[in-house]
Amino acid sequence: MIPAEDVLCAKAERDRTQRRIVDLIEEKLSLPREEFMLRLSTSLRIETIDMEIMRELQPDFSVVPFGEASRRSCLALRSPAGTLLLVVGDPYDSSTQDWIEETVRAPFSYRLAHPLDVSAYLSLQEEGLRAIDGLSTEQEGRIKHRGSVEDLSIESIGETESPVVRLINSTLYDALKAGASDIHLETSGSGLTVKYRIDGVLCTIKSVEGRTSRTRPSHA
Repeated sequence: MIPAEDVLCAKAERDRTQRRIVDLIEEKLSLPREEFMLRLSTSLRIETIDMEIMRELQPDFSVVPFGEASRRSCLALRSPAGTLLLVVGDPYDSSTQDWIEETVRAPFSYRLAHPLDVSAYLSLQEEGLRAIDGLSTEQEGRIKHRGSVEDLSIESIGETESPVVRLINSTLYDALKAGASDIHLETSGSGLTVKYRIDGVLCTIKSVEGRTSRTRPSHA
């Protein structure tokens, strides 16, 4: 078990240092990772899940978008039978728990994973993220019927010669990572403004200078 006083001390230190409570507790106890996770599981009565099992399951970024997963150190996994598991790296993060309870509508079970395992798993998944993720099976089938789907990655975007295609792909890639629900493109005489809607808030992400703003005609 993890002593209650250690949790209280970690919460107080979190307010001063802005570090995660789970990291502070692990640092104070100085236990091997497996033993620490066992004590955490026993104290909170939540089953643990290790990296090996996580890699055998399928991520569901329609439940927890990649951007939210990265920010909150949590992710949704599906078992072969379709059971939904919500994996959390910091079980003491009340804001993340509140977000999960308010956002996830399907029945699920919590699992505990070490924060480093959550980060490592998300890093593995990031490379394979595609713009097609999140589309329905029917939509995906129509796209595949028309032709192959381009894989979005930093490497592929950098290798694109067309500046227009590079702008579109980078905008989609960044929107996926941020967990944006909408992409807004606003044009004006001065150029193009890209905005994402994240958690219901429309945020300006970048601006692209227009041709007229670069080459203004001179007047006699």
